[in-house]
Amino acid sequence: MTLKRISKALGISITTVSKALNNYPDVSDNTRQRVLDYVKEIGFTPNTIAASLRTKESKVVGLILPNINHFFFNSILQGVLNSAEKAGYLVLVLSSEESYELEKKQVERLLQQKVDGIFISLSEETYNTQHLNSVLESEVVLVQFDKISKLIHSSKVIIDDREAANLA
Repeated sequence: MTLKRISKALGISITTVSKALNNYPDVSDNTRQRVLDYVKEIGFTPNTIAASLRTKESKVVGLILPNINHFFFNSILQGVLNSAEKAGYLVLVLSSEESYELEKKQVERLLQQKVDGIFISLSEETYNTQHLNSVLESEVVLVQFDKISKLIHSSKVIIDDREAANLA
């Protein structure tokens, strides 16, 4: 089922169907409800790939952790998952296992998946940051946290360990 078929069945434009499904305010409540009732009745689910081609957003982000079996990184994972869910994003979670080569490969895979952003804590073995430059060159949002490279001009989430120790 496509938006075109839904619009034909309901006698409204494709644009109106799309706006109703995306909760635009310029669609009347009556029309929105007709569309929602009909798509529920026929079991319609939007084609997210087609939508991503149109909007140039995949609604997918990647999270690369150096280690998954660690309290700190589990906390980061939970926070990213919660925030992504609220914003309607899917999170692909990967572990570099503290390997530079694996980290580099995973960045490439995420770029191939056309993710909207990559969150990364660098592995202990990371000595070259060219793979992070490729993220920036592809205009994908890059956010570094915990273990970061000061040479890469991206968003960073860092903790001032000295200040935290003083406060403690």
